[in-house]
Amino acid sequence: MDENNEMAVANSNEQKFEANKVSVKIPPFWEEKPEIWFFQVEAQFSIANISQEETKFNYLVAQLDPKFIENIWDIIQSNEKNKYSCAKSRLLSTFKESEEKSIKKLLTGISLGDMKPSRLLRKMKSLAGDNITEKALRTLWLDKLPDSIKNILVVSSENLENLSVMADKIFEINSSPEIYSATADSSAMKNILENLHLYIPGIRATTVADAFYSTWIVRFCVPTTITTDQGRQFESSLFLALARLLGVQRIRTTEYHHPQSNGLIEEFHCPLKAEIMCHATEKLIEILPTILLGFRAALKENLGYTSPELVYDKTIQLPG
Repeated sequence: MDENNEMAVANSNEQKFEANKVSVKIPPFWEEKPEIWFFQVEAQFSIANISQEETKFNYLVAQLDPKFIENIWDIIQSNEKNKYSCAKSRLLSTFKESEEKSIKKLLTGISLGDMKPSRLLRKMKSLAGDNITEKALRTLWLDKLPDSIKNILVVSSENLENLSVMADKIFEINSSPEIYSATADSSAMKNILENLHLYIPGIRATTVADAFYSTWIVRFCVPTTITTDQGRQFESSLFLALARLLGVQRIRTTEYHHPQSNGLIEEFHCPLKAEIMCHATEKLIEILPTILLGFRAALKENLGYTSPELVYDKTIQLPG
């Protein structure tokens, strides 16, 4: 009876050991953060009740890629009894970032990007370790946040954890489509203005047509009029076919001062400069409103009306 009990206990222990072996799931070696990787590995050993150095070492060697094995090859071939501890120490010293490198990365090698502020703070804490005070870390973290967030948090006396929660909430609000709708419109207008003068590499008809379509039409749709001072590339059959297909009217000009381009502006510049010269003062900001009032009240020769008459259907009374 006792012999049967001993066999049952032995079988039970063997089955338990086999189950523990199956339950150990070691993740791939994390080269950037080996200390975190070893923490996970040893948590698996603890769950599986593995405490023997040799067993730990065998699991370690079985998991590591060959490119990492070469770093501990001498330990594998040695007669050391604590091979796991030696291998762990070697891998940590080889791949763990030095304090100097971590501090340098903390100062210049990390930014918010698409992370939440709280995640940025956690990464900075990991890099800082015990080498930087919380006050210094707070300053570095705030400096990496957008002004719209930093200017709100900088006056707060909350601790870093509470600040990171507040920063996340502000970040989420600022990232909503409603907040950025006006900004998006402004950006679109800015892009339009920037693309008014578009550099085209080459003057072949295919190059011009492709650039016109890919950089303008697909972004801003079809223009009603194209004014150009270029030459034969716009007369090519390919570009004319593209213009007809898109229903675009083409107008050519020869220079900046041509009436088709900036004639109205040039007509306005001459009398404006003359009016300014009539005032013996350098304080342009003081006289400009009066000068502009004169222009608005002047009769438009081509229309036969003043601006107020066209807008308000009445003649305005001028001062004096």
